[in-house]
Amino acid sequence: MFLSFNTSAMAIGILLAISIWLMIIIGFFCLVAVGLVFVHSFFNMGNEDGVIKASEVNKDGPIKTALLWVYTLWAVGTFILGLFGALIVEFLTIPWKGGEGDKILNRYINLWGRVWAFINGIRCKVIEEEPLDSKGRYMFTPNHTSYGDIIILAAALRHPFTALAMHEVLSIALLSRLFKRICVMVDRSDKDSRRKSVADMRMKTNKGVSAVIFPEGTFNDATKELTTHFHTGAFRIAIALQLAVVPIAIISARDLMTDNKLPLRPCSITAVFAKPIETRGMDMDDVPALRDRTQLVINKIVLEKDPIYENFLEDRQETLPAT
Repeated sequence: MFLSFNTSAMAIGILLAISIWLMIIIGFFCLVAVGLVFVHSFFNMGNEDGVIKASEVNKDGPIKTALLWVYTLWAVGTFILGLFGALIVEFLTIPWKGGEGDKILNRYINLWGRVWAFINGIRCKVIEEEPLDSKGRYMFTPNHTSYGDIIILAAALRHPFTALAMHEVLSIALLSRLFKRICVMVDRSDKDSRRKSVADMRMKTNKGVSAVIFPEGTFNDATKELTTHFHTGAFRIAIALQLAVVPIAIISARDLMTDNKLPLRPCSITAVFAKPIETRGMDMDDVPALRDRTQLVINKIVLEKDPIYENFLEDRQETLPAT
């Protein structure tokens, strides 16, 4: 009887916690109705596409800088609120870990990303060059420009997914639990760890989820390159698991954090999903060609759509090869 009482009390406690967070969220949405007007009118610093220009960033006065920091506190606060919601969902879905529970958590993260972007005046635009099979499994390979990439991916990816993450992220408080649940952890300096990551990816994708890997492994430098060197890991895994590769070009995510430094800024971020590249029939000898083709696709989209690269090839007197 005592055990039954404890179980009931725990269930009531969980429901109460969820109810409190729901009330807080509703309260935030009440503030958002007014806040969005402020955000979009005061911080409309870019062109018609919402692109923030570096010259305009440098013109920030003391009042605007102070308000940007107020905005940053709001954005961080709402992010933490969503994070606690994710931890609650993660806890409640433990009985279905590795199956439907992970898909539910994925759906929450997608909702969290879209809601967080909306209430913070961040416009997330998704372009699909070719409609993806909603039930298909893919290897998504985005370019890596800034911390803002995570926001657009969370909002844009409608497919349940697992991601390859560096083991260093486990040192991040609170986030480490989510990373362990959703991601495949890897130590790139350890050959056994890399081998195990492929096996773990295979196990997760066999349960109907897609994979997400940043082939660059780090941020690229927009002043020097369209994208930095692509590692082969994502493409080896794609061929081993026979997953079609979907190149993703992320545009203007740098505008969220200038030079990856605070304060945050409202902006417009675009994710372009290129046509999938089939890997059926490929073997490991095809990895370099698959890698180069994927990078070239992303480079062409970035060059076409990202204003920061407007004069990139002209300044270098270069051209891109045909795909």
